[in-house]
Amino acid sequence: MTSAPALRIELRASPSLLLALALIASLAVLSLLLADIPGSLRGTGIGLIVVLAAVAARRLLRPPISGFELGRDAARIWRGEDAEPAQLRHTRVFGPLLMLRLAWSDGPRPHAVTLWLLPDNLDEVQHRRLRMLLSAHAHTR
Repeated sequence: MTSAPALRIELRASPSLLLALALIASLAVLSLLLADIPGSLRGTGIGLIVVLAAVAARRLLRPPISGFELGRDAARIWRGEDAEPAQLRHTRVFGPLLMLRLAWSDGPRPHAVTLWLLPDNLDEVQHRRLRMLLSAHAHTR
C-alpha cells in the first residue's frame, strides 16, 4: 500500500467554539454597558453584537457542507447526500486547532468554506489523522 486511504469526516458543532463565541459576545456587550456613551449608540451596538453572534453561532451549528473527504491528491465535499469534487485551498495547524479552506464550483460562481476544527469536533483518531494530513500538506507546498 503506497498511501493511506482518504479520510472522511462528518462535521459536528464544537461546544468549545460555541462557548468561546458566547464569552466574547458577552464581554463585548458588557463593555458597551459600562462605556460612557449615549443610550441609543449603546443599544445599537448591543443589537449589532447580538445579531453578529447569532449569525456566527448559526454558521457553527449549520456549516454549508455536511462533511468532507481528504485524500493525498483529491478532496470531496458533501452537501446533503451528493458528493462534489473540491480543492483544498489553505491549511493551518495551530496546536490542537486545525483550519482548512475548501473551495468548489457550483454553477456559474465558485463557493468556499473555512472550517475551524478542535478536538471536540472529531473523535481522537480522526483528529490525529487530519492533523498529520494537514501538516504533510503544508510542508509539501
